[in-house]
Amino acid sequence: IKEAMQGHAANAGVQEFAISATWNLSARHAENQAAVAELGLIELIVAAMKTHLRNEGVQESACGALGNVVARNAELKERVVAAGASIHICAGMDAHPNSPDVQRQGCAALWSLTANSTRGQEDVVHSGGLIRVCSAMEAHPQLPEVLEHACGALRNMTAYSLDNKLEAIHHNAAELLCAAIQAHPSRTGLQQQGIGALLNLTAGCPEAQVAVAVAGGIDRIAQSMQIYGDHAQLIEFACGALRNIASGGDRVREALLDAEVA
Repeated sequence: IKEAMQGHAANAGVQEFAISATWNLSARHAENQAAVAELGLIELIVAAMKTHLRNEGVQESACGALGNVVARNAELKERVVAAGASIHICAGMDAHPNSPDVQRQGCAALWSLTANSTRGQEDVVHSGGLIRVCSAMEAHPQLPEVLEHACGALRNMTAYSLDNKLEAIHHNAAELLCAAIQAHPSRTGLQQQGIGALLNLTAGCPEAQVAVAVAGGIDRIAQSMQIYGDHAQLIEFACGALRNIASGGDRVREALLDAEVA
């Protein structure tokens, strides 16, 4: 695979299929993930994304491969960030906004890259990842696979940083999350990640507490709790999100009253 990618760097077809092979080989396989890094394939994948920005197949495969390579591996997250992957994932998503496949795999890669990694979160947000994820949700509201991955990425990006929470609110994350939860009640993964994102977004952020309440977040959370009463993790996230929103007190109540009047 390495020799093929190096020898045919300008050939989009070779790059796409070589990266697709890497994508499959690295799925839930720690030894293969490590081998990809040792052989320098991470850097070759990033180079292919840069060279073949307008090729949808290359971008989809590259996002999928990078997402698999960094899954549950903090050391490889650092390697992928150092290779400049975040900005090229975002560039690929920006170049193919109407491609469900690129958007789905791009969001999935950002979700993996930001999981339990402050550096990954900072790098992705700095590269425009938060904006790209919100844009994907806005462009593909009917596709739960895109939305679930986007919700997971937002959940990670808003876990700690107040600046990230405020940027998410600025890009309508509260409305997009609530709309996704409402539109796809039967999708367990989407519900869990969406409500988990509301939990993180509203933690310690009064502006987010108000935005989520006004966007209908309380009703959306209650709806999900009724459907998934036996799902302990989802119920935990839901209770935490309601706790955060309620901590807004008078500010939240006044915003809800103003919204009703409007």
